[in-house]
Amino acid sequence: MSSPSSRRPRRLDAVRDKALNLGSPGLAVAILLVAWEVWVRLTDQPRYIMVPFSDVLSACWDGRGQLLHHTWVTTVESVYGFVLAAAIGVPLAFAIVSLRPVQKGIFPLVVVYHVIPTIAIAPLLSTWFGFGMTPKLLIVANFAFFPIMLNTIIGLRSTQPLQIQLFRITGANTWQTFWKLRMPNALPQIFVGLKIASTLAVIGAVVAEYVSASAGLGYYVLLANGNLDIQSLMTGVVYLSILGSLFFGAMQIVERVATPWHLSQRTPVGR
Repeated sequence: MSSPSSRRPRRLDAVRDKALNLGSPGLAVAILLVAWEVWVRLTDQPRYIMVPFSDVLSACWDGRGQLLHHTWVTTVESVYGFVLAAAIGVPLAFAIVSLRPVQKGIFPLVVVYHVIPTIAIAPLLSTWFGFGMTPKLLIVANFAFFPIMLNTIIGLRSTQPLQIQLFRITGANTWQTFWKLRMPNALPQIFVGLKIASTLAVIGAVVAEYVSASAGLGYYVLLANGNLDIQSLMTGVVYLSILGSLFFGAMQIVERVATPWHLSQRTPVGR
């Protein structure tokens, strides 16, 4: 058994690691923001070019009521579109891996469709489906769908053939092999796709609001840009960056809960 004196350094190392994980990015952001403030003040930039960060921060607080409303609209579009992308991408990946006709016939079509820029077909989606929530969800799903599907395919194909043979020898059927072997092996790679898609979902929501919207952070930024209101534009960008970071962080938390056994969730030995 380890003595209390040996456990104490490990606890201190864990506290130190957490402090570094939080403090290092915070310090980098602080340096960037200070440099922004100093540069604008020293060079006396026109307000239609750039404004000090302190003014942007003040605007973030003063206009929080309106900005939180726009943030909620963008959040709903991002989350619903992300869920739609996952609901299509994950089952399609299962079908591509499991069924050879789907792999040969559907996967090439999906790749060809993906290389078409979503921003190019966004106006078409608005024309076909109107100017409500439906085209926005489809645009967000278009952005988020491909990384989810592709990473799920990679994850499902990562299972070693010897492991599958061992399960079959022990009497496991196809369904049991899938849920107890292939799915757990694929989860880490699936979460890679989900984390990438979480950031793309926010980008997709902004593009959708550029095309047709009466609310949302993308709509707010578009109006500010048209009015050459750099302060409002930067305020919208700050809210968007916070929203995207929270979405990505939420997926990391879900990943940590769903795959606590994976190597990426463990603290390296000797630290």
